[in-house]
Amino acid sequence: MSGTRELRRCLLTPIPELDEAVDLLSEAADALLAGNEGLARDRIQRADIAAIHNWASRIMGRVDEEIHQHRPVAGLAEPVTRVVQRMPGRSVQAAIYARDGYRCRFCGCRVVLPTVRPAMEARIPGAIRWGRNNPDRHAAFFALTATIDHLVPHAKGGSNDPMNLLTTCQACNFGRSDWLIEEVGLVDPRMRAPVVDGWDGLIRLVASRQHTASPAGTARAVRATRVTAGPRPTAGTVEGHAEWLAGLERASGASSKRLLELLDDCRDLQVFWKLKDVLLVKMSVGGRTLSVLGIEAGGGVQVPWYIGEEKSRFRGFAETLAAGIPGAVAYETPKMWRVGRPKGEISVLDILDASDALRAALRKLDEELRS
Repeated sequence: MSGTRELRRCLLTPIPELDEAVDLLSEAADALLAGNEGLARDRIQRADIAAIHNWASRIMGRVDEEIHQHRPVAGLAEPVTRVVQRMPGRSVQAAIYARDGYRCRFCGCRVVLPTVRPAMEARIPGAIRWGRNNPDRHAAFFALTATIDHLVPHAKGGSNDPMNLLTTCQACNFGRSDWLIEEVGLVDPRMRAPVVDGWDGLIRLVASRQHTASPAGTARAVRATRVTAGPRPTAGTVEGHAEWLAGLERASGASSKRLLELLDDCRDLQVFWKLKDVLLVKMSVGGRTLSVLGIEAGGGVQVPWYIGEEKSRFRGFAETLAAGIPGAVAYETPKMWRVGRPKGEISVLDILDASDALRAALRKLDEELRS
């Protein structure tokens, strides 16, 4: 019976509250650009609409025959070997978002770039709910954060060719999972042109934050601190290390300012750094301290950490980070999971370009070790 159903554009028809929430987040971004943090906080909190959470949870939750309509399809090719690189590089992702007008190619909703939430959190700490469990997360960011989706899923051999890549909202991406569009009864979104107008995914906020530093922002860019109770580790500072950081720039072409800003952006995940011969990026989780990255003076990056008896719990971190670095793979050694390339090492430039993947990997590690 399910095989006779008509094809659909998306899994579940969008609700009006989605547009309302995006408009509110847009007003919040404009308020932040104007320096009005009070107004921005109000708009962010008003965008946390329960109806949106309910809509997204129905799509992203357990299989619902009325929503997912999973069906066997005759004549589909057998699954092929996955391509090694799961996700395209950051520049390709940016081009896909722009090509698609910062809209979900399935449901058509306007989406918000994944860098927007951390940018807002840095300006207005505590304004965005983001707990460990989905019900404790801000509805608009939970549903409408932009993702890159593969039309033919990576798990079924889908490549990173731009024609196989789509901008999708978080809900449509997770709801479709690794099914082919034929298996869930969706029309090929490439059959309709993307809507490209004035919507920018709030890139204006992120671009402004990258190029304009206030005195407070500059101070934040040279430190990273723990935010939980317990003994506070000594955070990294530029003082005494300016020569090493300048040498890193000369050797690798990487901006030490960008690097320190990235680490500072991760401070909500209890990330800090220390520098001796190597800049060690550390993370405090559940009373333990892990060394998650080692950045060498020449620009090479090692991804070591102490695993002990919990090795399997670090697999998600490695795979998530590797997915955001072109050509990188996660691989297992007798004592740990590592991230590297079959030929050539990961560089600090790779880490800077994979900032979203690094945050996602750190978040996954934090959640895994606290579970």
